Amino acid sequence: MKRNPFPYVKLRPRGDGTYRPRFEPGPLQRAAGFTAQDLKNADGTWFTLDQVATFATAKREEIRSGQAKGAGELAPAPKSVAKLLDAYLASADFKRLAPKTQADYEWKATAIRWKQIAEPGPEVTEGLSRRQAEFAKRAWRNDARKVRQPEPIAIAPASSLTPAIVKTFFEYLERERGLSMALGTIMVLSAAFSWARLAEGWEIKVNPCHDLDLPRPEPRVVTWTFDEVRAAIAAADQLGMPSIGDAILIGLFSGQRQGDILALVDKAGTNRTLAERVADGEPMRLVQSKTKARVAVFAAPDLIARLAAAEARRKARAEESGVTLVGDVAVVQNEKTGAAWTGDKFRRRFAEVRALAAKQVPSIAGRNFQDLRDTAVTWLARAECTLAEICSITGHSLQSATTIFKHYLELGEPFAREAIRKQVEWMEREGVKL
Repeated sequence: MKRNPFPYVKLRPRGDGTYRPRFEPGPLQRAAGFTAQDLKNADGTWFTLDQVATFATAKREEIRSGQAKGAGELAPAPKSVAKLLDAYLASADFKRLAPKTQADYEWKATAIRWKQIAEPGPEVTEGLSRRQAEFAKRAWRNDARKVRQPEPIAIAPASSLTPAIVKTFFEYLERERGLSMALGTIMVLSAAFSWARLAEGWEIKVNPCHDLDLPRPEPRVVTWTFDEVRAAIAAADQLGMPSIGDAILIGLFSGQRQGDILALVDKAGTNRTLAERVADGEPMRLVQSKTKARVAVFAAPDLIARLAAAEARRKARAEESGVTLVGDVAVVQNEKTGAAWTGDKFRRRFAEVRALAAKQVPSIAGRNFQDLRDTAVTWLARAECTLAEICSITGHSLQSATTIFKHYLELGEPFAREAIRKQVEWMEREGVKL
């Protein structure tokens, strides 16, 4: 037998073509209540391969359900991985993260705690209208959550985890939930173990999530073209959502993330508005929510004109409604509400703008708003800005400056052509002839 086809079963050859099979659960399965055993019949004879296959199939289903026969409800270890996650998510270190990051970590922690809920079958929605079907699916998922099974790793003692166990768990997550979710989940688990190493009572000496040599997705580096930018802004104006065009230009000339752009505010009722200050050469100042980096962005002429137009629209809307603008006023306003855009609504409206723009410039259909951050870095580099200059605008730390070209910069023919041009000019200045 070239390969053992039976999970959790070790086949030990006897020399006469038969085997002495033994059930050997892994450390996570043992922590969940499963015990090793020789696979013998009541008369003491060893299982045949057919009997091993039947046993292995049944045992695999038990393991997947998270319960061992006769074990009843499985109680997590006193210092289980699930308890570690609870402690980390309640810690001061976690609370210092940005709200969006906290929500993302909490969501990914559920992949460590619980097995994924299957999608409801067609019988759940058979004969129902579309609206009724959505309610039926929601009710089915809520019922499924009440009886969902824990992941074996969640109830295992945190101190029992090894790099090999975490690597196996990652590979399982990759199969079940995809590479991106698997990487993000292991990142959260790693953060919890890093916290526990310095937290009282956990006695964690090493982080089992380090040095796993996990696969990484190819970085998605996409830059907009001049035509795509123009088409998107024109589409936003045509649809009566010029604020989407405002956000596009701010993103293009500042390299900031969507959340920070939507959170940008002006102080109404002061002597000089944001549009007036940037027109006088002062920068827009903001603190990035993710890294807390302080950024000063000096506006380009196109952005200055766009900010002035946005201010005029805000004033006109306030006059029509008889409202006096005071305090913090969103720079990028939802035209319908006069308030700041929420992230979800902005994404939906941006998709509408993109769809209209794609009728004129089809390539924009594959662009996302966050691609403007890549575009900003790329355009600045093509304008011969140094890494330090780029970082001062986008908010990247100088320590990570050397990785910008790898992760954010779209390298290719434009840079290659420019490099040779500079080399030729240098050789001419030096009088070098070959």
